[in-house]
This record gives sequence, C-alpha cells and structure tokens, in this order.
Amino acid sequence: MVFVVVPRFNLSVLVNMIEAIRITNYLSSRQSFSWEVVSFDGPTIAASSGATVHVKADTDNIGAADYVFVVASWGAETYQNKKLISWIRKRSRQGERICAVELGCYPVARAGLLAGKEATTHWSWMNGFQESFDNIDVKEQIYSINNRTMSCAGALAVVDLMLHIIEDIHGPGLSGEVAD
Repeated sequence: MVFVVVPRFNLSVLVNMIEAIRITNYLSSRQSFSWEVVSFDGPTIAASSGATVHVKADTDNIGAADYVFVVASWGAETYQNKKLISWIRKRSRQGERICAVELGCYPVARAGLLAGKEATTHWSWMNGFQESFDNIDVKEQIYSINNRTMSCAGALAVVDLMLHIIEDIHGPGLSGEVAD
C-alpha cells in the first residue's frame, strides 16, 4: 500500500489506516501488508493539526502497490500538483486501486478517475465538491467502491474501509479479529 499525503492532511486518517493493517500483520501468521508514506510536496509534511511527518519524497522510486490512498484534508480543494495528478493516472492505468480519502477526492477527481462514478467525501465538503465536479455522483456514505477506484469519507470511516479490504483479502474471521 502507498499512502500519499497532501499538505494539511488529517493525521488521524493516516494513523487509523496504518493501524488497521499493522494489527492485521500482528494477528496473521505472515506479513500480509507492507506500506510506504510518500508526498509530492517534500520530505516533511505538516498535517492539519500542525504535527509534521517525515515521508518518502523520492517520488520517482515509489514501489508498485495494490492500493494507493490519496490522503488530503483542508486546503485540498485548491491544491494543485500536476506531478501528483499525472502519477495517480499512471498508477491507475497500471492496475493499482486508487482510493481518495476525505478531501483526497479533489486530486483524484482532477486526475479524472471519479468522472461518471459514485464517490463520497467528508460530509462538510460534499456540496462544494459536487459544485466543483458535477460529473461525479456524490453520495453521503462511509465509502464508495467502483471497481479499482474508491473514495472514503474520513478519519473514522477509513477503519470501516480498511476492515472491508482486510475481509476481501483474508475473510471475515481475521477482519473481525482486527475490528475487536
């Protein structure tokens, strides 16, 4: 898994996603998941809380992934990074599953991956997102899955999404243990 963080991302989103897969690795008999946290905006990224996170910034050498999560929050509605948008498109063409988390829907929509699809975002930004992208069917729900493109509402909703992914890969038994 690759977690792409955008400046002012929600730190609890990142922590909740990583904790779900870390616990899965702990409870299973093998390492089920590996991950890296990257950014197209430098090696030190400030979260919306002001906390900073050191991430991989060598974006030319990001490993292949089954899942790519674009994690963004406040400010993502005006965030423009053409290199990230191109990279998202490329990864999607290569067959990687792309997930827009919270306001990560903005860069993923700018990459054209949500056009004509059902998507969700944080409830407080739904109207603004719909106004910006009238070709996307915005739904108020925890997450949306459209084949290889997903979207998720935010910090607590990501736990449900991660449990869904864990269940798809390992079945309901392990997913239930992680939930417990």
